Amino acid sequence: MTDPTREAEAAAQAVTEEARDAVAEAREAAARSLDEAGRRAREEANARVSQAADDAAAEAANAARAAEDAAAEFGADSVEAKALRSIAQFLEDTAERLHALDLESMVHGVDRFAQRHPMAFLAGAAALGFAAARLLRAADRADASDAAPGPSQSATSAGFGGPAGAVSPQTGTGEDDGP
Repeated sequence: MTDPTREAEAAAQAVTEEARDAVAEAREAAARSLDEAGRRAREEANARVSQAADDAAAEAANAARAAEDAAAEFGADSVEAKALRSIAQFLEDTAERLHALDLESMVHGVDRFAQRHPMAFLAGAAALGFAAARLLRAADRADASDAAPGPSQSATSAGFGGPAGAVSPQTGTGEDDGP
């Protein structure tokens, strides 16, 4: 081979090696960025779970105090007082467990439960899904009722007993649909 051919091959090989190095560096930088983003996401999730657990623990502690106060209004040996004190103790224990809760231990516990009892886990997940759907439907209905005529509006303004030709909100027509 001639000298220019060798020089061209050497230059091409150098460019190829530089390109490989650049790709490797870019891959490493992307991996570092993904690791950092994952770390930040875990920290944010842990912070949110921790805040939610603290809020729930505070509510449980408040409910425990309320149960203790209610128990004090009954006789010390009454069935009601004993039941309320038992509830208060359960709520206090729950509050303590909630304060100690972190996302990783919660996920690990759910994972262990799912592995040991897959059918119960699936049934629980389905029940939670149904409950969430009902909650969302109820929220939609509440939003819709907020848009409905309120008690401050008269029956006439709500479409009942109004002037002839008025549009009824029930039928959307001008026909009389009332008694």
